[in-house]
Amino acid sequence: MFFSITTYENLKKNTLGNEMIEIANNMNIVSEIQTDYEELEKASKYMNVDIAVLGYDNKIIYTSAIDENFVHSVNEKININEKEHLITNKLSNEDGTYIIIYKSIYEEFKFLRNTKRILYMLSVVSSFIVGILSFMVSGIIIKPLKKILKVIEKMTAGHMEQKIPINSRDEIGELSNAFNQMSDKLKHIDSIRQEFVSNVSHELKTPLSSIKVLSESLLIQENVPEEMHKEFLMDITSEVDRLTEIIEDLLMLVRLDRKEVGVTFKTTYLNRLVEDVVKRLNPIANKRNVEINYEEVKEIQADIDEVKLSLAITNLIENAIKYNKEDGFVNVKLDSDHQNAYITVEDNGIGIPEEDVEKIFERFYRVDKMRDRETGGTGLGLSITYRTILLHKGHIKVTSEVGEGSTFVVRIPLKQND
Repeated sequence: MFFSITTYENLKKNTLGNEMIEIANNMNIVSEIQTDYEELEKASKYMNVDIAVLGYDNKIIYTSAIDENFVHSVNEKININEKEHLITNKLSNEDGTYIIIYKSIYEEFKFLRNTKRILYMLSVVSSFIVGILSFMVSGIIIKPLKKILKVIEKMTAGHMEQKIPINSRDEIGELSNAFNQMSDKLKHIDSIRQEFVSNVSHELKTPLSSIKVLSESLLIQENVPEEMHKEFLMDITSEVDRLTEIIEDLLMLVRLDRKEVGVTFKTTYLNRLVEDVVKRLNPIANKRNVEINYEEVKEIQADIDEVKLSLAITNLIENAIKYNKEDGFVNVKLDSDHQNAYITVEDNGIGIPEEDVEKIFERFYRVDKMRDRETGGTGLGLSITYRTILLHKGHIKVTSEVGEGSTFVVRIPLKQND
């Protein structure tokens, strides 16, 4: 509608402006022949205008028009009259007479009126068409959004397996694809949560069952020898220690997940930290006839939480010892570039199957559950290590081959930027 009004007003302005210019030009011609009525007659026909010469008393001296009353009416107005469709101009002479040039622009106004009517009709029709198209397009857009909303409502109700069918590659298709990916991740997280609860229950139940069996054995049997009594109590104490270790590891993981564990970064020589870890674990390695080889390429300083990173490195090297072969080896290497420090722990132990490599950092995940029972692991050490390295804004990479051994590479930034 705004376009129609603007177009009409501009068209009207241009049309009348052109007519005014033409009348002004005609007046210049008429001023040269104002006393020659024959020439005025010719000029009137040539220019397609009416010309009138009036005296000082408004008496018509000459006119090319038929109706003299009409000439007097024009003389009184001397303007653009939309009702009568006239456009006029006036020229005064030295003898007291004056000339009026006037022209009917009825056809022009008729054209303008028709144009105005057409523009308004086009505006109405265009608005109607745009309204229908908008309704149709909004329906096309809203329909898949309603489907997405229904799927979200089902997921909110607990049905995590919901998926949105992807029928296009536009923004709605991209949104559906992103939603499906989020749904898969939520389902995976829910699966991990259920598995975690199941694993926690199992891990806590095992030592508790052992404690119950041992204590009931002591209660049922009479005249138990003191040696057996002490042995049973030692076993109970061992199970309590194992139970305490599991609970402490679980609490540590919860705090790491919630980022409740305070991290105190301090510039520390990694050489000393790794060397101390290797020295502490040498006795365990000697019992299994495993040789630990430590290599440091250069002196390296990094911003780290010494206690937490020391625990993470200890877990990696201790696992390399536990899951190694008799007379095996563990190679520990410390190196760096301009931005990161690299700690490599390599062994020639039992290795990890390819399908299990991506899962070893999950809580309670064990590649060999029976072997883990024998070595006393809780299945939480690598999870704690992984989250500790993340707290340091680092990364850990694993490569392994069954029967050949495993290699863990830890990358830690030298500077912890806020």
